[in-house]
Amino acid sequence: MGVTTKRGDEGTTEILFGQRVPKSDLRIEALGTLDEVNCALGLARSLSSIDATRETILAIQQRLLKLGSELACPKGKATKLEGRISEDDVAMLESTQAPLEESLQLPPVFVLPGANPGGASLDMARAVTRRFERVLIRVREADGYDNPAIQVYVNRLADLLFVLARQEDRRSE
Repeated sequence: MGVTTKRGDEGTTEILFGQRVPKSDLRIEALGTLDEVNCALGLARSLSSIDATRETILAIQQRLLKLGSELACPKGKATKLEGRISEDDVAMLESTQAPLEESLQLPPVFVLPGANPGGASLDMARAVTRRFERVLIRVREADGYDNPAIQVYVNRLADLLFVLARQEDRRSE
């Protein structure tokens, strides 16, 4: 099967379990923003100078695929999925962030992105993740998903990306 199906030419797209929705649907906006997050993370992974950061980003990208599957499910159907975002996924982010944050001793000031390509790309990924978080809140308010771990995961992800960017920036000092 090719990439072009022509089924979306009328302005609809298919989510999991065969349901078609308008491309303007808030869930589709969330999925598109999640795609931007994953692409920004891919760029950050390719530009990072730190092996552990590249490995962490890859693990996050794999979890974001699970998150996308959950968002692509009609309400009440996500329980049929094999893997869902969980508190264990949140704990992985927190356990990665805590020692880094402690070792970096972050200053309580705003940081200008751009000290180096790796840090700047992580800051871009963080900013897109925060936008995704705002869209997710609108989806949740519209009663679009039932897994509270999703919102927590995305919030923690943005925090971790900030810390990873500061670690990259320290490499260029």
